Amino acid sequence: MPLVLPDENTPPADPDSLKVRVVHGAPSAPPVDVYVTVPGLDISTTTPNLSDVAFKGISAFLEVLEGNYQIRLTEVGSDTPIYDSGEIQLVAGSILTVVAVDATGGGLPVSLVVLTNDPANPFVEFPDIL
Repeated sequence: MPLVLPDENTPPADPDSLKVRVVHGAPSAPPVDVYVTVPGLDISTTTPNLSDVAFKGISAFLEVLEGNYQIRLTEVGSDTPIYDSGEIQLVAGSILTVVAVDATGGGLPVSLVVLTNDPANPFVEFPDIL
């Protein structure tokens, strides 16, 4: 069955924030925990923003302040990343759908394709730095 994502173009409530949701679209990857943190944070000292996201799982939108972040995916219950974005900048007013996808040709490692609400730049890829 195809995965259908409902559009959500309502701007963030706070003008200094953005909205981001995560879609697990990588059939080769196990269910994951998702961490959206300040760059360099030791994820063993925090809880995931999203837990146990299974293949075809779609999270609710998280609203976060504009700034520099690091997105990491781990197998559920682990603090060892299977994906790491490195430091990325997220801009206020954005509405982002972050989709974990298999590597080109299938399998691991996953990468993230980010769908945006910007018609001039409808998507961007965050490569894995691991």
